[in-house]
Amino acid sequence: MNDRISAEALRAFTTAVFETKGLAKADAERIAQTLVWADLRSIGTHGVSRIPLYCHYIDQGDLDPRGIPVRLADQAAVAHLHARQAAGPVSMAQGVALALDKADASGAGVVLVSHTTHVGALGYYTQAMAKQGYTGIALAATVPLMAYHGSFIAAAGTNPLSIAVPVSHGNPVLLDITPSASSWGEIMAARRSGTPLPDGVAADAHGHVTTDARRARVTLPLGGPKGSGLSFMIELLTSHLANNPLISSALAGQLPGHSQNALLLAINTRSFIDPETLAASVRRFAAQLHALPPLDPAAPVRLPGERGDASHAQRERDGIPLDPAVRAELTQLARSLGLDFSAYYS
Repeated sequence: MNDRISAEALRAFTTAVFETKGLAKADAERIAQTLVWADLRSIGTHGVSRIPLYCHYIDQGDLDPRGIPVRLADQAAVAHLHARQAAGPVSMAQGVALALDKADASGAGVVLVSHTTHVGALGYYTQAMAKQGYTGIALAATVPLMAYHGSFIAAAGTNPLSIAVPVSHGNPVLLDITPSASSWGEIMAARRSGTPLPDGVAADAHGHVTTDARRARVTLPLGGPKGSGLSFMIELLTSHLANNPLISSALAGQLPGHSQNALLLAINTRSFIDPETLAASVRRFAAQLHALPPLDPAAPVRLPGERGDASHAQRERDGIPLDPAVRAELTQLARSLGLDFSAYYS
């Protein structure tokens, strides 16, 4: 088997898996696009390593392969999309399209997406908005995976935040961060590979900081109260605004299963500035930052998203390497579904 698999083949395999699990072809392709995008940008924690988990969600009834999102509210600039536990990439794609339509009509569009499943890498959606000329902002709320500052109990989500600003005739500037010191996906990856975690990113069941991913029960907030405070506010702006609180329900022992909520904001930048003027301004600012003297001559100053852009270009050309543990897991899953993962490497 080759060491690398092409993005096209990996998308085809992922699509085949989710079609086999009962999703319509277009929805399976949407999931494949989102997961492989993450692998192209070296975000393996949110790439095809998530396929078995998504299949598990289907098997336990948390992800409805035929779920059809419905609008609970729809006004000039805002909407609420109840996902009905549809696949996260499917409901989020609908939310993005709706936010862009409203931004065209009103200058900005705000869409709540509630009762969905794992949305994947949040930057996929903001970049999609920015590539069409809009400034994209996205927030997502997860079930409790992070300790709240001052406690060792999982009482906060690893709630990501992403912002993308368009640059005409160039890649958008893309920020995709989490208020936790480590994503839960990174802890899962460390468990699979048996590698130690960085110091200070996770704690065990007794609140002791650990580098053993097998003992990790919570990730820790980035910046202490800053991280947990940001996570708390994202939970309010998504889950509570949508009347689907995740953390408080979990703390009360009432969380029924896996669920996520998200908020999408599309800003029509043309309402404020000519796109070419904005692009020139961003490029000038970028050039100033690139010219800063680096602390390490071997590590030049980068803008948000530039590392991912470089990885995307290289992996699109040369193929995507998969961790051996992920490859083995996907091979086993494929076999259980009557598929041959190795055939996609040829």
